[in-house]
Amino acid sequence: MPLSDLPLELAQVVFQHAASAAVGSRPGRVVELMTVSSQIYDWTRPVLMHTIIIDKNNQDSFFGMLAAHDQEFFQCVQRLAMLWALPPPNLQQHVLKCLSHVKAATLHRRFVRFFAQSPEFAPVDLIWASDPPDMDDLSPDAGLQTAFHKVQRLRVSSTEVPHTDWKRVQALAPQLEAICLVTPHSVASGRLASFMTYLSTILCIPTVRRVVLRLDVRSTVVWRGLIAVLRDLLREEQRIWVARVTKAELEGGVLMAARRARAGIDPWAGTPLHSTAENTAPVFTGAQRERLRQLKVPHWQ
Repeated sequence: MPLSDLPLELAQVVFQHAASAAVGSRPGRVVELMTVSSQIYDWTRPVLMHTIIIDKNNQDSFFGMLAAHDQEFFQCVQRLAMLWALPPPNLQQHVLKCLSHVKAATLHRRFVRFFAQSPEFAPVDLIWASDPPDMDDLSPDAGLQTAFHKVQRLRVSSTEVPHTDWKRVQALAPQLEAICLVTPHSVASGRLASFMTYLSTILCIPTVRRVVLRLDVRSTVVWRGLIAVLRDLLREEQRIWVARVTKAELEGGVLMAARRARAGIDPWAGTPLHSTAENTAPVFTGAQRERLRQLKVPHWQ
């Protein structure tokens, strides 16, 4: 049956499904679909614009497109990633008006502060795309109260054991349920005591139901050993999930997290630490077990 003979509602489903299947890996195919007719353009444009990713390679063209359209044109944007320079001064208010409604955001700290100017900016999912929030970011004068007050899922990355004040985060984000820490293996193993103390402050937040540790571990043997250590240290803790940082993530950085989200892959995905899926039962000597006990912080004793 030719597509032209399909009922309009069914044809819409077919084209939107085709656009959804292509947008994650080949967004150019969606653009090709949009040129077929004005009707197909209207059906597929919301799929293409559901997630907008702006970096140094496309920001100029995006700001040009934004200047040419009104607020209604951008209402279909649900997920936004902005990682480079702030908009030109003459466009800043227009950006706030057009994009502050998004519910999921991947933003460098400068953009978190920028969007916090708008009372409409209240994302549910926030990927903090620079060093984790520090004392200056979380101070009462930073003006981030409205930006955080509806956040339920927060993802941060760090090359060092960070010093985020999670009590302040809890005050700013009273609905926070899930936290993802993208952490190099050197932090989790080489500075395990500091990392466990840092982790304990997160687990003390009563609303948090899941903490995902995404660790940069290349060796399967090292990965299994690290999981075994974490299981022994966190024997009673069921809220910890774990995942290995992929090669694509390392090469693509935070942009990869945004692209994976556009493709329908949950940035907070992982495996429960105590899942039986991994055969990583810890085997330690008496001396090793004593060392592990010394690493434990009072929260777990």
